[in-house]
Amino acid sequence: MNTENCGALLEKPELFCSEARLIKARSIADSARRLQSLAAELALSYALFGEKLGAPLYSYDEKGRPVIGGGFISLAHSGRFAAAAFSVAPVGVDIEEYRAVSPKAAQRVLCPRELAGFEKPGGEKYLIDRFVIKEAFLKMTGDGVWGGLDRVYEKDGAVFRRGVLSGFVRAVSDSGFSFAAVTAAIAETEIVIL
Repeated sequence: MNTENCGALLEKPELFCSEARLIKARSIADSARRLQSLAAELALSYALFGEKLGAPLYSYDEKGRPVIGGGFISLAHSGRFAAAAFSVAPVGVDIEEYRAVSPKAAQRVLCPRELAGFEKPGGEKYLIDRFVIKEAFLKMTGDGVWGGLDRVYEKDGAVFRRGVLSGFVRAVSDSGFSFAAVTAAIAETEIVIL
């Protein structure tokens, strides 16, 4: 489901948003970005409470990662898609709508061993697929995008930084988007994509 199908619920964010998210959403001037932010919180509410929904109450750990009683959460949105993940282990999630990207972006995102994949047909999709894994990984670690996208790579469902095994990935893509969730340990992870 994408955010276009969540319209009725997004008009009543008090049913599924924390007070902090409501305040943040009200401060976003662009209506499309505001809806994306609300949709990510809706996905989290659904992951935590199912169809009953509820306002998730979460805080942030010392690394800036969102945590909720007994687990870790992560939110993401891009274009008309939003995603959330919940896990007992540190988790990061990212979702990106497929779009045109520049060769300069490939230099910032891909490690040397991945650059050849960008040069092949479908290189833009390849780049975005790699980016979501790396962004999810850096959210999991609390490092953010400044943590060195070009020093992270995925192989056979495992994520490595500078050659050291650092996480495990679940990735999904379709014709419209690329999604990845990365956890610090193999753990059950509830994922909801709207």
